[in-house]
Amino acid sequence: MHPEIDKQEKASLGALTEKEASLEYGMSVPWFQRKRWDGSGPPYYKVGRSVRYPRAELRKFFGNRLRKSTSDQDGGRSTSDKDCNGA
Repeated sequence: MHPEIDKQEKASLGALTEKEASLEYGMSVPWFQRKRWDGSGPPYYKVGRSVRYPRAELRKFFGNRLRKSTSDQDGGRSTSDKDCNGA
């Protein structure tokens, strides 16, 4: 087996591509790309040019945004999602 393919296969175990993550979590691929660019998205790693999101990190990232009501603190928005007034 080609060494680069072997590394990619090993790296993808327990991790999702941006397309797989977008389908599983209902967010668009451009959303994941934008969040990677501005640093406010879920943790990821790269294998060559391929981006991978560890499943555990995706669960943690989206789980931290789970709310029971609209009055819950922060509303799951990061500071980069807030408007200029901080609301």
